[in-house]
Amino acid sequence: MSKKRPSLSVQVIFCVRRIVNLFRRWLVIYQSKIAENHSLQVFQVTNGQYLCRDKYYGRGLSADGFKRTLRQFLHNGREPVLDVIPPMVVRLQKLRRELASLGTFRFYASSVLLSYEGAVDVACLKESAGESQNFSNSSNKNCPPERDVGVHMIDFAHSTYEGFLDDKTIYHGPDNDCLIALDNLVSLLQDIQHLP
Repeated sequence: MSKKRPSLSVQVIFCVRRIVNLFRRWLVIYQSKIAENHSLQVFQVTNGQYLCRDKYYGRGLSADGFKRTLRQFLHNGREPVLDVIPPMVVRLQKLRRELASLGTFRFYASSVLLSYEGAVDVACLKESAGESQNFSNSSNKNCPPERDVGVHMIDFAHSTYEGFLDDKTIYHGPDNDCLIALDNLVSLLQDIQHLP
């Protein structure tokens, strides 16, 4: 399904190929692994325009700044858009399971694109949620049962795997940095969902 007013957020979650200093590596992974090149476009229902932030804005974000920007991505100008978090979390967890099964792949500088339909009538969603999730049972046939939500991995230019183009590096197991970054993103989304 195509989106009429897509709200998008891109997180470059695997930003460092090799870090010599182990302490610095863990600091990057746990504090700001998903904040390096955060960019977003959020449809604002209050004025019918987009709030945009580019990757250069994202490069200057601290870990707290990234969290604030992620909350901003999940706000339509009038109220938080929390209904998109559960399907995003489910899709991110599915992506994580898939990536965990790829033994020697490394996803250097890859990104995760999060998207949701920004032009959905919130009252429509509440009506659908109050009734059956079956679209045909909704009293308003123009109301979808839920927003169109997307989670996609993008930017594979620096990805590799054992033996790719005569790569002599031996990789063992899945890309743990990638898996930790996805876990962090899921955790941040769940934290936002449970904020008052």
